[in-house]
Amino acid sequence: MDLPVGNPGLDDVPFPERYARYIVAYCTGTFIMLLISAFTMRTHCHGPLTACKSNCKNLATALEMYASDNRGQYPASLESLIPGNYLKSLPTCPGAQSMSYTDYHAFNHRTHFRFSCVGNNHGNAYTGFSADSTNYPRYDAEEGLLDHP
Repeated sequence: MDLPVGNPGLDDVPFPERYARYIVAYCTGTFIMLLISAFTMRTHCHGPLTACKSNCKNLATALEMYASDNRGQYPASLESLIPGNYLKSLPTCPGAQSMSYTDYHAFNHRTHFRFSCVGNNHGNAYTGFSADSTNYPRYDAEEGLLDHP
């Protein structure tokens, strides 16, 4: 019994057409890989931003708990949340790779607060916005989370 040698069906195709098929297959594979990598990079950029927004919400929750235990007054600094067991430690922004919520400010006799992720730590995730993404996301006691410019 003789086994077929080569690629059955393709050996009968003239060389230029066979070459064109290889080029089409290569280009199709390359295009698919580019789509996958573009999707992966876009998703990867949003991961640190999502974690940072979660940090902002957790900080705000700790600040609200502090205020409810202290006659409606927010702490003078975020560091005050640690000894009172409102937080184990101050959160680290994954985009900045440090504690970037350094512009916390309590005002109006400490009955209002605001803070942000200081710097342009999430610029890659804010595609499509014409405004500057520096100091976003941010949190305001009255407005809540402001997650984009």
